[in-house]
Amino acid sequence: MQQTLKIETTDRDPFAIIELDGVLPGLTVYELKYEGNRLVQHLGRHYVVLDMEKVTFIDSGAIGVVMYLVNMCKQMGGRMAAVGPSAKEALGFLYQVSLQKFVDFHPDAQTALAKICEKCGLNPPRDIVAAQQSDSPEVAAGGDRLGQLETRMANIESLLEGLLGMKQDDELSIG
Repeated sequence: MQQTLKIETTDRDPFAIIELDGVLPGLTVYELKYEGNRLVQHLGRHYVVLDMEKVTFIDSGAIGVVMYLVNMCKQMGGRMAAVGPSAKEALGFLYQVSLQKFVDFHPDAQTALAKICEKCGLNPPRDIVAAQQSDSPEVAAGGDRLGQLETRMANIESLLEGLLGMKQDDELSIG
């Protein structure tokens, strides 16, 4: 397992995409908190997408930082959305703590940004959308994006059923 956290930021006023790669335990969460503070409070990027697709491990300290970022965006009149991790243990933990009640999760950063813009009545910056599309192997290959997203969502639902012993309509509880 990778023991570091890599943070890459796409920054276009008033939007930012924070892409994480690695693990989010212990002291690494302070790197994310610092970057979030820099973007939201100092640079005025009040609309943030937190892309955790490549996160392989997350702990309760990271959940606290994610909630901190959500609240900071709201206090500044903005909004935050997220892409969930593809690692089943990390994704399962996020659902165990019911993070989806506080953060809108989407299958990819482009969709998350589009939903923020839709809910806030904003137009997404074309360069961020183009950058996200060019990074997507499905788009580059000209594949059927909608079908692939449906497959991915079905896989996530299956993982959750297996991890948590739940069906899609069951309520999550912290106990």
